[in-house]
Amino acid sequence: MRSGLLALALLVATGCGSGGFDSAPSGSFSGSGGGFGTGSGGGFGGGSTNEPTFILAADNGLRDLMYSGDGGVATFVTTSDITGDNPDTIDQLFSVNLNTGVVVQISNNTDVESNTIKYGDVDLSDDGRYVVFTSSDDITGDNPDGFVNIFRAATDGSGVIQVTNTSSVLGPFNVQISADGALISFISEADLTGNNPSNYMQIYTVSGTGSSIFQVTNDSVNHFDMAMSDNGSWIAFYSGGDPFGTNSDNFTELFIVGTDGANLSQLTQSDDNFKHTIKISDDGSRVALVSSLDLAQGTTTSGRYQVFVVNSATAEIAQITAIDSDHYENVLDLSGDGQYVGFLSRADIVGFNSNGVDTIYWVHLESGNIGQLLRDGTVASDVSGRTAQEFVFTNDGSYVLFESDDFLSSDATGIDDKLFVAVRQ
Repeated sequence: MRSGLLALALLVATGCGSGGFDSAPSGSFSGSGGGFGTGSGGGFGGGSTNEPTFILAADNGLRDLMYSGDGGVATFVTTSDITGDNPDTIDQLFSVNLNTGVVVQISNNTDVESNTIKYGDVDLSDDGRYVVFTSSDDITGDNPDGFVNIFRAATDGSGVIQVTNTSSVLGPFNVQISADGALISFISEADLTGNNPSNYMQIYTVSGTGSSIFQVTNDSVNHFDMAMSDNGSWIAFYSGGDPFGTNSDNFTELFIVGTDGANLSQLTQSDDNFKHTIKISDDGSRVALVSSLDLAQGTTTSGRYQVFVVNSATAEIAQITAIDSDHYENVLDLSGDGQYVGFLSRADIVGFNSNGVDTIYWVHLESGNIGQLLRDGTVASDVSGRTAQEFVFTNDGSYVLFESDDFLSSDATGIDDKLFVAVRQ
């Protein structure tokens, strides 16, 4: 695999970010670009355009944050009773309309003994209309045996349908949905088409209404941690297979394939196993990942997790960071247009994280500009904490939805786990 990637000849090292982090993108909290302005209907906003906007608090924590491409809708999972419909504090899926402020509990899981929405198995369509998730509950009356299956719902809570009808032990996982909600992809060990009798973990697609299941991969090896492009055309995934004779040691490598099963390509060639979160641009042209291996061949990782971006067409790899501090291998995002990559790190990259807390950084892949989302000028001077957990970009990377347990803006709830939106600047 070749190193380098278009204009991405950069290594972001501790303390040497290459400018650009003081300039804000177009749009503001009162503008139309972010979908959560101060217009009628009780939307979020107000205050300084520099400060994060407080959305809501969840006393039992938040996970699986999703954000529509235009910033108008967010979804998340929590055991909190936010709307009064979850008194048993079971894992439930919620949406929040960032134009109106309306919060809706989408799922109605009833299994008190087992919180049934699996970690990492929630996805939101780019247009903000549909959300998919997995559950073992009998939500629609079509899952009486309690197997884990995929469900799709409108983000206003209506129209819940069961998309799959599997009886495998693991159930489908890594569930993804296309921008328009027409295609859903997932991994399953089940023999859903008759082409997986040995029950390897294969990649499948299914229409948004649950018809026309298609098996994308068809080899005698397991597949892991896939990401489908929003246009529904490409899937990047990890596999230990050797389809081209270039992975005879059967290490876990990064591959990409069309959702029709064609145009399979191996994107990495490493000397050890690695399997961490991957993100793919809307058109499938770029894939971002985190690894401690020397994937770009010739750069150094110092045994730390670093951020890499791969050109899907050429398999050129650029190492984006070279930081002597671990990133969180499961906290990474790539904006839909493929221009911005974000990651979570304790490093003090641009001089605003002397306390070494987990905080969000972003890199513009064409210019090499780097910024810290929560820093002097974007949080109040009396707020020493700059911590964040999960985060997600809008399509163009202008806005960031994130979770934090710090009191970053007007929030009198006294609750640690909170949801915010901020301008990337």
